[in-house]
Amino acid sequence: RQRDRQYLWSFVSSHRTLVRSRLVRALMATPQLVPSFVAWNAMHNFSRILCSSHLALAPSGNSPDTWRAVEAMDCGAIPVMDAPAREYYSRWLPRALTAHFWELNASSDASLTLSIRTLVDKVKNRSHLDASRVALANAYEQWQRELQSTIRSRLDALAVKVTI
Repeated sequence: RQRDRQYLWSFVSSHRTLVRSRLVRALMATPQLVPSFVAWNAMHNFSRILCSSHLALAPSGNSPDTWRAVEAMDCGAIPVMDAPAREYYSRWLPRALTAHFWELNASSDASLTLSIRTLVDKVKNRSHLDASRVALANAYEQWQRELQSTIRSRLDALAVKVTI
């Protein structure tokens, strides 16, 4: 997970929405946010590209839920979401994990511009960026351990009920 990353951010998808297109255009128009990788319909390289990125754009698709957030964490990339996606994940995942997600607010041109400026400030310092990725990776690993323990306990409880 801590290997060198070829891309600052990436987004690979075969599904376009207004929000996704708007966020991609805004990020691509920001010279401080390179190198990046964007491809519509290049799914065969998805995992390699995602795991070569510091940040993974994970905006809402047809709904706020997107697998890309979990796939990003599996690769050690920080998910960057629009507000609805971040709000969705904040309801279902622990705060200790979602606190490490980054957000781009696309509700207006002004809010998107401000969000892009904030993102640029966050990535200027690569040691801060790396520390943010490590903090997310640690929180993700802790959540996975807790989830596995919960599942194991529930399965054990079911086994006891079945044998009675």
